[in-house]
Amino acid sequence: MSRQLGISILHIETAFDLYKGKTANQALLEYRLNRLCDLMSKDPSQDIGQQINDCGLNAKIHSWVTAFAETNLQFIACFGIDLIEYHQQCFLAMAARLQAQHLISHEDNHDERIGSPPHETLLMTRFHGLP
Repeated sequence: MSRQLGISILHIETAFDLYKGKTANQALLEYRLNRLCDLMSKDPSQDIGQQINDCGLNAKIHSWVTAFAETNLQFIACFGIDLIEYHQQCFLAMAARLQAQHLISHEDNHDERIGSPPHETLLMTRFHGLP
């Protein structure tokens, strides 16, 4: 892009920094971390390593453990929460959404069976394997 415009890359980066208040690399990292948040919240069942890779945060020369550790530090610096903690929160949010959907569909269906567990425990039994 700098060749096409006939200006130096340093000039472009300086202008970007002045306009956005951060360097182009910082903005790209923030974009990728936000994308990771979106992926994790939409599908917390997907492998975190795969989601890191899908967002472009996995450096080709590093192992997945190194990529996870590096991404985790960047995630904490950006959002103040650990990747694992955020992933768990995404699971809880998905469980709450499923429970709300179940309650809505259950209210529409007045065909309750005698002896069935209360609404609140139906989702819990699904995830915890309780009878």
